[in-house]
Amino acid sequence: MRLICFILAFIVFLLGCAEEKKVIAKFDFQENRTFTEFLEEDNADRSNYIVTILGMSKCDLCSYVKEKMVSFSGLPPNVLFRSVDLTKSENKWLEQLLREFSYPLILITNPENELVGFVKGLGYMF
Repeated sequence: MRLICFILAFIVFLLGCAEEKKVIAKFDFQENRTFTEFLEEDNADRSNYIVTILGMSKCDLCSYVKEKMVSFSGLPPNVLFRSVDLTKSENKWLEQLLREFSYPLILITNPENELVGFVKGLGYMF
């Protein structure tokens, strides 16, 4: 009986020591990280497409786009949605690089973190 209990305890111990898988949120619109931080952290394994909304903290249209994106269905699980506040000093380089000042701007990066899509405003999205 002791042997069986020991074997069961050993198996539970082995299963309990399995590597913890990092859970990444599909939608992260908190705007508390920089663009480069979430590209490096959320796409470390190079398997996710990331749709990024570039805007300002008090942009009503940006809020509307975020609400609509949450309602998307049928997208593959490797599509992540993020937002960046361009008024923060660590994100100013994006605004300078794109030379675009109408919000929202939407960037789409592939798993290799290459820019594959750029949408100004809402266009024909909604």
